[in-house]
Amino acid sequence: MGYIAGALCGGLSFLKKDSKLVYFITFLFAWILFGFNTMNLDYLNYKARYEGAGGLISEPLFLYTLKVFSRLGLTYQQFLLIFSLAGLLLMSAAILTYSPFPALVLFFYILFPFCLDTVQIRFFMASALILFSAFFLLKFQTAPKFRFILLYFLFMAAAVGMHYSALFFIPFCVLFLRRERASFFLYILVPAGIIVIPAMLPFLSEIFSSFISMQKVNSWLRGGSPATLTRLIRLIVCRGGILFLIILASRMPQFDDAEGEDTRGRERIDSTLFLLALYCLLFTSFEIFLGREYERLCRPAFVFAWIYITRKMSHCEASVRLIMWGLCLGVILVNFYSILFLGTAVGGDRMFDTVFLNMFKMNAVL
Repeated sequence: MGYIAGALCGGLSFLKKDSKLVYFITFLFAWILFGFNTMNLDYLNYKARYEGAGGLISEPLFLYTLKVFSRLGLTYQQFLLIFSLAGLLLMSAAILTYSPFPALVLFFYILFPFCLDTVQIRFFMASALILFSAFFLLKFQTAPKFRFILLYFLFMAAAVGMHYSALFFIPFCVLFLRRERASFFLYILVPAGIIVIPAMLPFLSEIFSSFISMQKVNSWLRGGSPATLTRLIRLIVCRGGILFLIILASRMPQFDDAEGEDTRGRERIDSTLFLLALYCLLFTSFEIFLGREYERLCRPAFVFAWIYITRKMSHCEASVRLIMWGLCLGVILVNFYSILFLGTAVGGDRMFDTVFLNMFKMNAVL
């Protein structure tokens, strides 16, 4: 039943890309997959933490959220329903506002990397808050008001409170600067930081160990597993595919804007989305040299990329659009195959079996 529902959502998303009704149906499908899931790789760990057992989780906002819902007398499953709904709603703010084809963007996200987010729920919420922070960053591009800066930092702080890795996304704030300065920070300083940070790992380890468990410090900063040649090729193909689509979309010939449309505002939003996606993809280098923990930092790039690409495709000819749809689907399937079929979880089992299939098999509704 779940596979049939997924196929129907996919077909409707391609046929009615701009339909709010189709978006709601696809959203409902995603929520059922997430909120009614009854078992995955991290399910028992989160459930035990919710019920008061100790653990390695130290993020204050996530722990406080668990405590509030637990004291309200809700079961972990009920908490998961509300938690997943909140995260998907936060993501929807940016998707519905800035993509002309929101149903398709959401379906692409469900194909990948949604299944990974259903397991790593802390980063899922952090990612949702990062996207919601970017919503105010995008609003600032056409309406530069101070309240958007405040809201950006408020929700980015909430993201850090859900998962400390959200700290890596704070440099998004440079996009509040004028475009030339923002580009300098993102294209010069960030790559330079990628080179310098590994050399500072011992120093950073000492700092982070004061408020993060040593096991986490070791997995993120000390005990990384650099990519093998096979995995390096997979990463280059997968992330390179997304990068290729973004650059290709930026070069596509565009229709003239309709009379009365704010061309300059649209271009500022497009260039901001372009930079956001590129910034997230930079973490591929961390994943290659430091370990698989950094894979999650690239996930927001997918949503930013799909929003950007669909915006560009809405202003190009139908024949070009059709080719781009095929390329987008191909890139998603390559990522899906590489991560889920070739990738393995702890214990050596395929991610496809332990992550993707579990969404459908271990579900209270499907």
